[in-house]
Amino acid sequence: MISVGLLDHLYKGQDILIEAVAQCVRDGLSLNLCFAGAGRHRNYLAGLATQSGIADRVTFTGSLAGAAAVRPYLAQSDLFVLPSRAEGIPRALLEAMAAGLPTITSSVGAMPDLLPKECIVPPGDPRALAQRILFLAAHRDSWPDYSRQNQERARQFSREQIQPQRLEFYRSIRETFERAQSASELSHAA
Repeated sequence: MISVGLLDHLYKGQDILIEAVAQCVRDGLSLNLCFAGAGRHRNYLAGLATQSGIADRVTFTGSLAGAAAVRPYLAQSDLFVLPSRAEGIPRALLEAMAAGLPTITSSVGAMPDLLPKECIVPPGDPRALAQRILFLAAHRDSWPDYSRQNQERARQFSREQIQPQRLEFYRSIRETFERAQSASELSHAA
């Protein structure tokens, strides 16, 4: 299992993930967790893993230089987990989806719009996250479907798909501004 993100802030829910993994191990699931990224909370998270009895199952990659450096870690993983407390559309999630990883996220930001409901958990709830991990582990036969769905959904966010929408958005803003500016000039002239 992998989670990608800076460890400078805990809003990505890394502490929640450690608690959930510890619960899964106590429930008999054999798994390992990799945190791809670095930050000031690394030692805290390592200590939490030790306190939870799973230090031997948790690894930290340290700083990685961009998406190309993260991809090999995604390729070695079976499941991507991002139990964020707050989020928009995380690039790491889209990259994991594009890599075909089944994914579990929390119900914050746009993440529920990207994934099926069975891959979403409430934020800040290690018990719900552990249950979802255990559920997916028990239903590995459905992972190819999740992988395919994730890859298809991630394609919608490719540069080729997004750029025309972005340009249309900017064009719309410019036209609105120009109309407002013309209306303002007309009212001042009158």
